[in-house]
Amino acid sequence: MPDLALALGRPLVAEAARRSFVRDPANLVGVRPYRAGDPVKAINWRALARTGVLHTNEFEPSVTAAVRILLNMRVYEYGWQGIDPDLMELLCVVAASAAATLSDEGFAVGLRSNGLVALAREPLDIEPAPGTLAEILDGLARLIVFPPPPFESVLLSELAQAERPAEYLVVTPTFAGQVGGLVAELRASRSTHVIYVGDEPEDGAALVDWRVPRSFDWRANGALALA
Repeated sequence: MPDLALALGRPLVAEAARRSFVRDPANLVGVRPYRAGDPVKAINWRALARTGVLHTNEFEPSVTAAVRILLNMRVYEYGWQGIDPDLMELLCVVAASAAATLSDEGFAVGLRSNGLVALAREPLDIEPAPGTLAEILDGLARLIVFPPPPFESVLLSELAQAERPAEYLVVTPTFAGQVGGLVAELRASRSTHVIYVGDEPEDGAALVDWRVPRSFDWRANGALALA
């Protein structure tokens, strides 16, 4: 997956950012070599004058720069409709890639899913905190291929929390049932981005920031392409 902090600004389609995760420009922690896509306002002009090479100011994420990934492992509206192992695996890959990218960018990352963890037989829930990536990857690796509880319960629980400093990144293969309405409600009340994994959604297309095609072969490709 490309640098997600940049992907949130849709660099792959050369559009200006609609929303972005929050950083505190007051917390300058250093200077690094310029990377394509870095904002002009972050360029360190003194370093350019001194070295003749573009450098970018590196800012520490603010205390509120925490991201909670909400992963929907329920690929069909009803449990009796069964499972789709390949799509469920791709969902985990997308969530893992997002978590790794955000963690590398310095964000405190957490993950909550309706997917059930092996042996524990309970949904995965990791609060955002620095250094959680290993725990998140381990949790994703232990999710079982079994029809999970409705994703609506996860969304309702998050909406019920009056104060949560984390921003949200929803990863879902469907907006069926009440999922679309609850994601829209979450977006209206909190900073929320959505990655849709699958074919073009019949409903809820307006909620989608990026889409990972169902046909994407993550084993054969070095990076996830956000459409």
